[in-house]
Amino acid sequence: MKQYYIKPRQTQEAVKRRINYDEDRDAMRLAGYLLMLQRQGKISVYSHIPHETYTKSWNVKRKNKLKGVRAGVPDYIIVINDKVIFLELKREKGGVVSKDQIEWLAATDNKITISTVAKGYQAAKDFIDRIIERNEN
Repeated sequence: MKQYYIKPRQTQEAVKRRINYDEDRDAMRLAGYLLMLQRQGKISVYSHIPHETYTKSWNVKRKNKLKGVRAGVPDYIIVINDKVIFLELKREKGGVVSKDQIEWLAATDNKITISTVAKGYQAAKDFIDRIIERNEN
């Protein structure tokens, strides 16, 4: 039987790709669900904030900072009637909320806006459905 040696770096990269796949899959499922709700007239507008702009270029990092890009901004902004939802989407297992994200969510959670962290697509969907149900009643 032939044995293969997998370098630790290769294993870490494979795990990172899997993590990104889980996050991307949940984000795409949520975007599809939000589009369906928008077409049904249950939500007004929504957007994913593209934070996936990692770069090694110091010039790009400097420009982003000068333009106002800040750490911790929630992943989604969703408008349902008179409510604005700031939603941070994390993968179901292992998703960690950063200090900057906690600050943003705390600052945006009030009577007009609702802020939350959802662990995975299903948790996000359930949260949005509860808000829609409250608004319909």
